Amino acid sequence: MDKEFESHAAKTSSPATLERAYIDLVQNRSLWSDGLDHALKTVVKHCALCMQVSRCSIWQFTEHNKISCAQMYNAELQSYQTGKSLSILDLPIYFNAIKSSRVVDAHDAHRDTRTQELAADYLIPMGITSILDAAINNKGVIEGDVCFEHIGPQRHWSEDEKNFAASAADLVAQLYIYYAMKDNELRYKILFNQCADAVFISRNNTVIDCNETALEMFGCQRHDILGKHPAFYSPPHQADGADSFVKAQHHIHEALSGKHPIYDWLHTRLDGTPFFTRVKLSCVELNGQAHLIGTIHDVDAFHNAEQRIIELNTLQKAIVAGAKYAIISTDTDGIIQSFNPAAEQLLGYQHTEVINRMHVTSLLKKEEVSTRAPNLNAKLSSLSQQDPVTLTQYSDDQEWTYLHKNGTEIPVMLSITVLKDNDRKVVGYLGIAYDLTAWKKTERDLITYQKELEHRANHDSLTGLPNRTQLHEDAKTQIQASESDQQLTSLMLLDLDRFKEINDTLGHHTGDLLLKALATQLQGVLQQYNATLYRLGGDEFAILHSSLNSLQQAYSLAQRLSDCIRQPIEAEGILLELAGSIGIAIYPTHGSNIHELLRCSDVAMYSAKRQSQSFTMYDNSLDSHSPRRLKMMAELGNAIRTNQLTLFFQPRIEVKTGLCVGCEALIRWNHPELGRVPPDEFIHLAEMSETIHALSHWVIEHAIQQIKIWQSVNINIPVAINLSARNLVDLSLPDTIETLLEQNNVESKWLEIEITESAFISDPGRAESVVNDINQLGISMAIDDFGTGYSSLSYLKRLPIQTLKIDRSFVDDMLQDEQDAAIVHSTIGLAHSFGLTVIAEGVENQDTLEALSALNCEHAQGFHICRPIPPDEFIQWFSQSLPTKSSL
Repeated sequence: MDKEFESHAAKTSSPATLERAYIDLVQNRSLWSDGLDHALKTVVKHCALCMQVSRCSIWQFTEHNKISCAQMYNAELQSYQTGKSLSILDLPIYFNAIKSSRVVDAHDAHRDTRTQELAADYLIPMGITSILDAAINNKGVIEGDVCFEHIGPQRHWSEDEKNFAASAADLVAQLYIYYAMKDNELRYKILFNQCADAVFISRNNTVIDCNETALEMFGCQRHDILGKHPAFYSPPHQADGADSFVKAQHHIHEALSGKHPIYDWLHTRLDGTPFFTRVKLSCVELNGQAHLIGTIHDVDAFHNAEQRIIELNTLQKAIVAGAKYAIISTDTDGIIQSFNPAAEQLLGYQHTEVINRMHVTSLLKKEEVSTRAPNLNAKLSSLSQQDPVTLTQYSDDQEWTYLHKNGTEIPVMLSITVLKDNDRKVVGYLGIAYDLTAWKKTERDLITYQKELEHRANHDSLTGLPNRTQLHEDAKTQIQASESDQQLTSLMLLDLDRFKEINDTLGHHTGDLLLKALATQLQGVLQQYNATLYRLGGDEFAILHSSLNSLQQAYSLAQRLSDCIRQPIEAEGILLELAGSIGIAIYPTHGSNIHELLRCSDVAMYSAKRQSQSFTMYDNSLDSHSPRRLKMMAELGNAIRTNQLTLFFQPRIEVKTGLCVGCEALIRWNHPELGRVPPDEFIHLAEMSETIHALSHWVIEHAIQQIKIWQSVNINIPVAINLSARNLVDLSLPDTIETLLEQNNVESKWLEIEITESAFISDPGRAESVVNDINQLGISMAIDDFGTGYSSLSYLKRLPIQTLKIDRSFVDDMLQDEQDAAIVHSTIGLAHSFGLTVIAEGVENQDTLEALSALNCEHAQGFHICRPIPPDEFIQWFSQSLPTKSSL
């Protein structure tokens, strides 16, 4: 036996032990992220050890009346085995017992009528005396079982052990469903996005999804299409003069009636360019609702000459005074024939100076003409000879340099077009140029801004240290390096003792100065060890130390850090002495990924704090000494069922008028023994298990019920709720929200959803799908804590977001910190350029509110306006906040 098995074998499988073991199992994040094979290995090993059996295995029914071993763990040999199969026809009584019972608890497996068929060929040769089987039930269908095999004296299976086995089987069923869904989604995405034609999916005359080809074909982003009518990207009239909308409705009706209409259609791209397509519509039923599948094939390049959209005279008439681009046309010899006002402004010439007087190459930088003109001429010649052709054929856009009349060089993006008459004879060329000077400056500013946002997303705003997001990235890299180097990596969590007392006594400003000074001191120590310091929030820090050769090196660093913390620190003339508790976890001894290491170091840190030690190394035995967390984990489900939870509401006001225009729902738990539990503490525990779904359901339901109650007293404002990363991979969530709204007769416009950028990291594709489905219900969406997550700008472009919330870390010091002020100013401008409403969080004083008003920030919330308050107090606050008649 290995040490882990021995440690478990020394105990009995008590109810408390089994409960903790099951909690540890379902909290293992790798079950849901590292693939089905890894998940099954984790389950059988964990179950074998905590149940103290020789072997634990998972079996699946297959075709041809077989059951196959998907995964088996032998605790004595510390090995895995797969592939063994049994014939169901040879063991009819045994398999009938599995299919008809929740568990098969054979204490004397040799004589038990349910299992004695196995005795001669399997049980006796293996020395197995007792068997416990739990059926894997997937929606009423038995798909296999989880089998526990005991060697030695007969074993009487307790009720708690039978319940544990059944729970393990239910977990396996969930894993099969989860990974089957992921596989199906992957296959769907591959087929969907690899299709050469554009594909749209619409419901109730609204586009709800499209593939990548559609975005390329229409020259747009996903948010430009989703939510639109299927005929949105069409001109008012089709080529035959028919009204596009009326004709589209006719084809849609045909498809909904069971037909499969195929027809030619004139579409327009996002930039207004028309093009011909061939469309096929089909109707399918998904989740009980009719959906249209539209396949669009671009046939514009092959359309005959009679269907040309643009005639030469129309094109020339487009060269008007209002054009934003410099447009210059020439004859076949390159002599300028037209020169629009934008070209005059860009190049400094009057059109009378150039038309029929200058060769177009005289406007270009001479070096470029000599080196690039031959290649361009070859391209134009090739385009001129193509047949059949449309009226205009574009060469690749290229960056060129124009020369101003005064000799100044002007970088432009130049597109060259071949002009032909109706007899397909080349009559000249058309150049359309865009000045890149302003664009490049905007691009540089945007890149700088993006880099600043990315830095803020990965660093703590107070100390400048890398934050939790950066810790996850760095840990992943260092763990991979440790694997190749066969060295150790340590993760330490550091929590200051009684720091809250300093904040309460001397104020948060002094506390902040103290944290900054401490961070500087700790970094001085860590530089000698090539280790990195992270601030996770509050007074909690993390230290990542790689390339260790021994545990002693980790102990040595922990001691140095502890000594450093105890050094007196001066803050605003006050000399303060601190102490801290450090928890240490080691890769690969204590965990194979950052999530496991964080959990183990957290357990070790609380053990050090409880025993008044400076630091503690994680050990399995410490897990049983976290009564507060175990108690919360065990009782959170009951708290949800018995309504121990409550919702508080923080108002949101319109900055210009001070009127309340909404509020945010915030959950609170007043535990009967532990008192008020911080939301960050129990929400984090819920996210580690399936409890998060029940908790989210409770919040959504009670928020909707509160909307209904307030509307009865004439308070008609939207209520915002927060969704976590686990919620955004729950494909059933949109239907749940829709059902709760209908049950309470509340319109969707009164509910708002807030999501953080980091919630998209684990499975962005599925999260985006869930968000789009929620938005289709008519629910407004907001990005919360903007700039602190990941890929900020890409999510603004891709997701159906209406509101952006500026994180309080930017707002807090915007009056004192020029960099924070610039971030707030730029963020508001960026949001407005996307057409978004802005909410500033964490407004703590009137000066900040006035500064936000000057920046045209629409909405604000924070303690200066109102703290989160219970529903009854909110009614009173709301009535007092209304403007009086004298103020109107």
